[in-house]
Amino acid sequence: MYNVSEPSLMSDIAITSSTAHSMRIQWETITNSSACVSLYIVCFGDIGSDEQICTSQPTYSWMWSSGDVLAACSTYNVSLRAQYQDQQFYLGNIVHMMGPEEVQNLTLESRTISSLQISWGIPLDNLECVEQQIISWCYIDPYDEYWETCSPTSNTSVNVNTDISIYNITDLLECSQYSITVTSVTAKGIMAHNVTTKLYTVSH
Repeated sequence: MYNVSEPSLMSDIAITSSTAHSMRIQWETITNSSACVSLYIVCFGDIGSDEQICTSQPTYSWMWSSGDVLAACSTYNVSLRAQYQDQQFYLGNIVHMMGPEEVQNLTLESRTISSLQISWGIPLDNLECVEQQIISWCYIDPYDEYWETCSPTSNTSVNVNTDISIYNITDLLECSQYSITVTSVTAKGIMAHNVTTKLYTVSH
């Protein structure tokens, strides 16, 4: 009788991108007996729940995206199996903690010759998992051709409490452009996507 070996992966599953509510993973294709594999099965579920959602992927596929269905700041287990003849074989899994949502509507409230006051919205999903917010700013070099490069000596940042949604940045240069970023961070150091805006101080 002709014997075939179980399918195996060339390398581990890897996360290629993620947001607060989605993730994308990829894997290498089967190294042996690929003709016998009819499909891949991806299952994912919150670590704190017994429920799992499974979806099938064709054999030519090497990646899977969850779509925007995951909960911010939750930890998910994603497993990969191969349908091989009449059986399923476990190929690997990955555990990933989702980050918090990015802040909303980063806006200029007021400005002077030496200050910029900004405000932003705090997503409700972040109230229980975000430990701090980081506000950072830098002076945009006017000699940069595209006005996109920060002066390397001008980077400044402060940490603020999670209930703060307005901040006044002071000691700025007159009539100058600044890049300002607000980032939420969890207790485990997982950061949300940065939200950045560029603003000018005024002149006399």
